[in-house]
Parts: sequence; structure tokens; C-alpha cells
Amino acid sequence: LFATIGSTKESITGSSLAEAFQCEQIYELPASWSMLSLACEVEDPSLGALFPTAISLFEFVENSGYRTATSIEPGKGYWINMPAPATVVVSGVPLSSCVVNFPAGWSMVGPCSMSASVADMQVATSDMLISVFSFDAGYRAANMLEPGQGYWINMTSAGLLTFGDD
Repeated sequence: LFATIGSTKESITGSSLAEAFQCEQIYELPASWSMLSLACEVEDPSLGALFPTAISLFEFVENSGYRTATSIEPGKGYWINMPAPATVVVSGVPLSSCVVNFPAGWSMVGPCSMSASVADMQVATSDMLISVFSFDAGYRAANMLEPGQGYWINMTSAGLLTFGDD
């Protein structure tokens, strides 16, 4: 399966062209665990550079379970553990698209720099999408995938999903 979701084509506003192509994601993280994803292409994607006060970062790996991660890749979802509430601003370059490999079954993803509706994902994946959940002090069924957030998705078949322009 190959599917494309969403578009990053938006009107450009601001005082300069350089400002228009900046990506800034504000993360409001509570103490304890949160799911997140990387919304911008950054120079240093290491945990220490992006979230220096974090206790730990985990990714979910098919057939293996959770594994400690030391850096964050666009398109993937992660669990991050914070010792105290924190507001973190991550700046970089917006991703016009990102490709996510997903297995059949559960995986953690993030939509990169653009929002994506679960309804559009359902259509683009020919109804192979079973469910999508976010986490905010508990799991919730998601209708939209938002930049910077991490999500659990459950698919009937493996494939590639492109968020943004092809």
C-alpha cells in the first residue's frame, strides 16, 4: 500500500520569505509520560538537543516492543518522560512531506509538519486503517493527527504512508 495524505500548500504570510519557511513547534509537556513526534526538520535531532530535561525517550519497534531512543525522526511517534512540566520550542525547516513505513498491526507515528484527518487516511489506505489513538492522561480516539503529537495507529496491512505532497 502506498498512500498520500494532506498537503502543505498554504498561503505565505509574514514580513519576509525566510520567516514563511520556518517551522516552530511548541510542546507543552506535563510531568511524566507524553506521546510526541518531530514536526520540523532540525539540525540536531538528539534528545539532549531538543528536550534536554527529559528523563527518557522510547520508540515502539515492530516485533520487539519498546526500545530506548536517543534521537527523534520525523514520521515516528515516541513516548517521552519528563521530570516536571515543560514548555519546549523546537525550530527548524518544515517538511513538505515525510514517508512513514508502517507494519500490519500497531505502530507509533507522527504527521510531520502537516495535520492529517483520520477520515482522509482511511480513504487513502483503502480502509486498511483500523484505529488511531492519541494520549493525553489517557488514550483517546483521534479524528485528526496534529504536528508534534504522537499517535498509535492500527493497520490491517503493511505499507508506506506519505504525509504531505508527493
